[in-house]
Amino acid sequence: MTEPPSPDTATPRRTVDVLGVHFDALTIPEAVHRLVTLASGTGSHLVLTPNVDHVLRARRDPAFAALCASGSLVIADGQPIVWAARLLGRPLPERVAGSDVMPRSVVAAARAGLRYYFLGGNPGDAARAAAILAAEAGRDGLCGVDVPPFGFEHDAEYLAGLIGRIRAARPQIVYVGLGSPKQEFVMQRLQAATGVPVFMAVGVTFSFVAGTVRRAPRLLRRVGLEWLWRLLCEPRRLWRRYAQNLAVFPWLVLRERLRRPRAR
Repeated sequence: MTEPPSPDTATPRRTVDVLGVHFDALTIPEAVHRLVTLASGTGSHLVLTPNVDHVLRARRDPAFAALCASGSLVIADGQPIVWAARLLGRPLPERVAGSDVMPRSVVAAARAGLRYYFLGGNPGDAARAAAILAAEAGRDGLCGVDVPPFGFEHDAEYLAGLIGRIRAARPQIVYVGLGSPKQEFVMQRLQAATGVPVFMAVGVTFSFVAGTVRRAPRLLRRVGLEWLWRLLCEPRRLWRRYAQNLAVFPWLVLRERLRRPRAR
């Protein structure tokens, strides 16, 4: 475990290294509090939600590894990450899924009087999710919604317009749901161009909140099998990725665990 200073907070930041990616050792409520604190403070911060696929990508892609290392809040989105940390003797308090943190943080941000911007998701889902969360919070902090077309990240004119819209909206938080790794690299570019206090990667969460995509039942989430639910829902898109992850990740964790006694 490492304890670098925690930006914009009075308490030290405690992280856990899992195969080179450093995860914040926080519970869901603590992560929500940290996110809202960052959004209320100074500087500009990335909130990242790595799972097994992200960890393996970081091992083969130096640019993605550097991006993960730049996160001010890095939460363990996958239960296998929590299991791996425990096996390596560096336990995390719990799984902190982005799909749990995002809606809670939106409600907390709205109640704190912060503004937020939704970027990405399927057409209509972000606006629908915003309305649902505003009703829960009792107030609406939404200051913009943008559902960009496919390939927009290569369109300089579109990006310039998007940057202008975000600057004009003046959000404290931009939630970005574009799928990984696109969303993370887009966040990095927008951070440099706008200086918004917080950008958070949220994947498919807009659709979960809107109810257009069904999340895994609570029991499967509790026992760490949400990944299996997603595989059953989208086998053609996900089977190859999950098969590779299942073949590689456990072996890397075991190898790391076996190396540690020799290192001592």
